[in-house]
Amino acid sequence: MCRVQAEGLLERRAGAPGPRRGRRGGRQPVQLLRRGLQDGAGRALPQRLFVLYLAVAAICLGLLMLPLEGQPSRILPTTLHASLPQKLVAAYVLGLLTMAFLQG
Repeated sequence: MCRVQAEGLLERRAGAPGPRRGRRGGRQPVQLLRRGLQDGAGRALPQRLFVLYLAVAAICLGLLMLPLEGQPSRILPTTLHASLPQKLVAAYVLGLLTMAFLQG
């Protein structure tokens, strides 16, 4: 099939060619973020839920910055040292929050 026939077939199938869209066929991510923050359309988060997400993310970041158990520290007492499983859970939760924020 020649190129002209293929282009004609695609135009008939899809209609008139329009502007390029993002990966999901919708608006670009910046436009979606602006729309969600400005007029609350779509899946914009309620204010309280957004504050909760930010608080949990801040706690996870704080936990990730603590030293591991067994590492010497003159600034923090040993009770504030985090274990490896605690840090892994904090990193996992932070990743989940990041994905929820980027998808919503």
